[in-house]
Amino acid sequence: MMVKTPIIIVPGCYGSKINVIHPENGQKIRAWFCQKFHPKIMQGEAAINYLWGYYDQDTFKSYIEEYAKVEVETGKFGFDGCDRFYESSVLEFLNGYFLAYMAPLVNYLRKELDYTLGTDLFCFTYDWRQSAFNEEIQSSFTKYLQAVKEQTGKSAILITHSGGQIYIKGQMRVNPNWNDLFHKIISINSPTDGAGGYSAPTALSGYNLQMPIAHIAMKGVGCCVSSQIAYNCQPADKFIKPTSFCTSVFVRKLVNQKRITPLLYATGSKYQQKYQQFDQKSYKLKMKALPNAAEMLLNLVLKDKAVVNRAGCIKLLSQCARRECLGQDLIRDFEVAGKVQSCEQMLVPEYQSEDALPNQAELNSGAWTWEEFAPCNRNYQHADCELLKLRKVKDETVVEWIDPKHKDKIVHGFEAICFSQDGEDLYKIAQARTVYQEVTHPVTSLQCKVLDTAPNFAKAERTPNNSDEPTATQEHVSKPVDRDHKPWLNKSRARQENLELYKGAYTTHTFDTKFFGTSSSQYRKYMALTGQKMHEPTREFKHVSIVSCGQKTPVHAVFEKPVADYQELLIQQPTYVFADGDGLVPLYSLLTPSFDKKHRGGVYVVPGVGHFPAVQDDRVFNIVKGAILE
Repeated sequence: MMVKTPIIIVPGCYGSKINVIHPENGQKIRAWFCQKFHPKIMQGEAAINYLWGYYDQDTFKSYIEEYAKVEVETGKFGFDGCDRFYESSVLEFLNGYFLAYMAPLVNYLRKELDYTLGTDLFCFTYDWRQSAFNEEIQSSFTKYLQAVKEQTGKSAILITHSGGQIYIKGQMRVNPNWNDLFHKIISINSPTDGAGGYSAPTALSGYNLQMPIAHIAMKGVGCCVSSQIAYNCQPADKFIKPTSFCTSVFVRKLVNQKRITPLLYATGSKYQQKYQQFDQKSYKLKMKALPNAAEMLLNLVLKDKAVVNRAGCIKLLSQCARRECLGQDLIRDFEVAGKVQSCEQMLVPEYQSEDALPNQAELNSGAWTWEEFAPCNRNYQHADCELLKLRKVKDETVVEWIDPKHKDKIVHGFEAICFSQDGEDLYKIAQARTVYQEVTHPVTSLQCKVLDTAPNFAKAERTPNNSDEPTATQEHVSKPVDRDHKPWLNKSRARQENLELYKGAYTTHTFDTKFFGTSSSQYRKYMALTGQKMHEPTREFKHVSIVSCGQKTPVHAVFEKPVADYQELLIQQPTYVFADGDGLVPLYSLLTPSFDKKHRGGVYVVPGVGHFPAVQDDRVFNIVKGAILE
């Protein structure tokens, strides 16, 4: 019997399940993805309690690891760690796609190509909070690849989704013998040059991955996660040109400064003087149950007397702590209510307050200027258009790219599955089309849609509300002034680095800085490592790229309300400039080449499917099948 070429599935960032092991009873608690689904999803609370954490110089740890062990789910040859976001015996029996992740792809390979889990089909799950260059992850990955080769006698084909390719490239940088272990990569919606408009402001406002959870919940995870850095635009290299399209964050900066109050915890300011020297004599953690995030954060605040508005922080966090942990003195002095509040609800900034929304007087004053921040220094991309003909898969009909400078012509999107051997023509189209969509992006009234208060599981996007009916939120919002109301088209403005924006927002000794601040050293370290060359293949190697499009995808983030201090951005949610993509990653990033032409096994563009649904799409499965058998 002929042995099949083994397949290893590498899920994307946030695609591997993470567990917390209770130190007393060994109970396995799901931190990601939380299984408390009915009557309401509890993922936001689980992410806050078990995944919020802090940097040291080399690794990321969550606060809970001081009390309990955190590990990645690896059961059933890794399949249990990436099969679906929510386990259900009913869903598994029905083999449905609802809330599934890699399960449909694995089931397709088993049914159509007769693969068997543990024999010739495997899944590699990993701690996506860590950098793609984390020694523990890459060492584990190398050993996993070696074990598969020893078992099957063959090098593997890797199938990956989204950010999983970042970790594969990490392996290709740290392991000179990688080509002995795998010879083909099939990637699905894997960004090469950042994840666009959602990624850049994550450190300021968070991003909920289009799930029904508060943005603040993932802010405490995403702003510190090393892998999140990889979702920024990358430095120029042999494939990413200095003129490649670059995602930016735009901020209206007031010329005249004003004094501001710390934002998140101003409610406790009246306690500041009386309890300036408050210590932790009345506070203790009881280990009958694992501490929640508020209890862990409160412990840290009580130990640090330098925290700005320390008593206000104590007041806020104590509302979410178990009363037996606090003691009667703290409960009395801080007027702690009898009912324990949810961390997810208590820590959400007041996005709907008048202070958080733009108003007519500020916009008409003219006392502000647009500032632009980007992850790396690149020149502005201009349309470099030419007529290109693209072959449809299994069809000789052509799709034409027309120069947008000619007003009598239009720009066509991808109306059918398109194929290109090396992807260069597709990449040029995506770059120029993004520039065209920048120019034509409509600017309506400046409207803030706040999803932290009313998430929608089916469609949770932070987008401008285009409804004609005014809402309570929109009453404070005005139409934009004519002057420079499309700042992304101003090509003469000097860009500043994103890190400068983060430094301005997170000032010394504030609550936000202590628990959400971005590590500049980790950022610099990652950018330096990603600039290193990958080890060249020593034998045959091919990369097949499958990307999807036809979804409105953010490319720039725009903070509409003028601010005197960057701290004020922490209670704003940005609006976005949209272009074509998979709904999460812009098409230009998906089509940015990853490898030399001689190693490209073809690029496919599949229209009309989103970032996550692509790993459940029958058209994608057929392309994967062809790439495996080729």
